[in-house]
Amino acid sequence: MSEFLFPTYREWLQEYKQWSWDDYDRARWDPSTIFSHVSPLVREVLSLPAQRDYYRPERAALFLETLYDQPPPMKHGMLVFATWMVQQADIHRPTSLMGAEICRGMRGLYKELGVPRPAKEELEKLLVSYKYMSMFEPCAEQVFSEWLRDTEPTGVPPLAAWLRREREST
Repeated sequence: MSEFLFPTYREWLQEYKQWSWDDYDRARWDPSTIFSHVSPLVREVLSLPAQRDYYRPERAALFLETLYDQPPPMKHGMLVFATWMVQQADIHRPTSLMGAEICRGMRGLYKELGVPRPAKEELEKLLVSYKYMSMFEPCAEQVFSEWLRDTEPTGVPPLAAWLRREREST
């Protein structure tokens, strides 16, 4: 069980249609295929009992790590999950705050993550409309950037292992 809310396929699809992302073949990657690939990834990264001891920025950074190596259709689908989460502010604030932390990271790291500039600008509008532009210290963007800088040549260890090692060394 997760402490966050997740969209149903129809809720996700409604949000998906509002976000343009033109750098993949939409005939090959229909929305139901994207959702069926992305939903388990998102639920896994945000629901792992082993990850529950991390604060929001670290957990959002785990989401960004998962997004990092995905093809464009999966990045699009994961962005849609995060933006749907932001919009749950009136229903479930923790879900909304987690979505905002993920979206801030995606906006700040759009080049590294392969997020198209128009999507970055739309993320900014969404965050401003919910008054979520301010960042926490540390923020997911900082955590992910530091991990990427430390592990770029080898790509190992995974972010979760790197976070545990960093925690033990402090």
